[in-house]
Amino acid sequence: MRRIIRGGLALAAVAAVTLPAVDLQACGDKFLRAGRSSRMNNYAAMYPATILLYPSPTAKPQVVSKWQKMLKDAGHRAQVIGRSADLSAVVASGAYDLVITDYGSAARVRTDVMAARSQPGVLPVLTDSNKALTSRAQAEFEHFIDPGMTPRETLAEIDHVMEVRLRKLPAGNRP
Repeated sequence: MRRIIRGGLALAAVAAVTLPAVDLQACGDKFLRAGRSSRMNNYAAMYPATILLYPSPTAKPQVVSKWQKMLKDAGHRAQVIGRSADLSAVVASGAYDLVITDYGSAARVRTDVMAARSQPGVLPVLTDSNKALTSRAQAEFEHFIDPGMTPRETLAEIDHVMEVRLRKLPAGNRP
């Protein structure tokens, strides 16, 4: 009998030492956490959006294509239009949730897209990270993308913008 009790105590001691090291989030629960994808190193959008990228005229094409790929990999649908296109006509023809543009054009873009049926949000991208510009952007826009943000932080900011937009919608119009 003592041998059984000693064996049980030894087993309990081993379990007490090894169990805290085991990941107890089994059965796929980790895939349901916000911002996680099945590949664990990629970001999955909590609120997949249709995003219109309206880059500045000085934006490099490889940077714009990186943005488009990053958004697509996260689960968003991203379309890029050039400055030669009529922004208000493009926004009026599609149901966009968000327009991402440079900070210098964001105020004009916001007035151009207000008349659209979908009334997309405007998310400016700062090209410079100085305190004066950042404080001006904070005063003018609720959300913006800072150049110091990592891609993961950028995608999290887009999710936050979409969450705020969805909260403002009437309950019957939410997806």
